[in-house]
Amino acid sequence: MSYTLTGRLVAVGWVVSKRPTLERENISLRAKLDLNTDMSETIKELLPTLEEIKNSNSQTLKEQLPSIIKDAACPEIKSSLEIVNREIVAEVKKNRVEARSFAQVALQGKDKRQGSPTILTPKDPEGVLLIKPKNDALKDFETNRKIFLDILQVNSPGVRLRGVVKIFGGGGG
Repeated sequence: MSYTLTGRLVAVGWVVSKRPTLERENISLRAKLDLNTDMSETIKELLPTLEEIKNSNSQTLKEQLPSIIKDAACPEIKSSLEIVNREIVAEVKKNRVEARSFAQVALQGKDKRQGSPTILTPKDPEGVLLIKPKNDALKDFETNRKIFLDILQVNSPGVRLRGVVKIFGGGGG
């Protein structure tokens, strides 16, 4: 019995000696818990405000993104477009001098039959003729091709024809 009593006294002594340490830890943990609770409540209060700010920033970014992209990319695009536009204008000017219309081709054939000199013909004439039917009933490509080639052959047999093709599915069919 003395062993049990001694053991109990030792155990009680150990608990008594640990009590102040455990109380300090308890106070410290309660303070941390209170701090975490306060922070959690503050975060819960701030979440709607933060969500509103996020949505506002997203909307502002969506609205300003085109102008940001324009400001960043425009100088390069503008420079490229200016160069390409100058090249296109030069090509159009060159082709305008060299191109002949159907009227010029027909006039040339008429002038050859009448023996008068051709004024509108460039040195090395070449051109492109685009024909668009006036209405949907006249959109049969093969019929239009045959009519055009027959007229061209009869009125101007000296014209060199490279081809007759549809453009972008034009001419019906």
